[in-house]
Amino acid sequence: MRRIGDSDNLLINAKANRFAAEFLLPTETLSTYVKKHNRGNINLDNWNNHALLRLIAQLQIDYQVPYRMIVKRLHEIDSINKQVKKNCY
Repeated sequence: MRRIGDSDNLLINAKANRFAAEFLLPTETLSTYVKKHNRGNINLDNWNNHALLRLIAQLQIDYQVPYRMIVKRLHEIDSINKQVKKNCY
């Protein structure tokens, strides 16, 4: 019988986190939301910080999910680049 190692636990945790993120704020839902608030465009890199923070705050209210999760999901769907993600954190 094989024991579950650290790398197995990391993979299990990563899969569980990914499932939870997709369950709480699905990619299609988030993409549609961003496009609705950005004239059909998915990319938010040119938005100023205040506008981006307002959008994130509205997502928090509408979907009841944590700030950092929203920022991470925005990066995952290529709405924000790595630098914007870092600045938001």
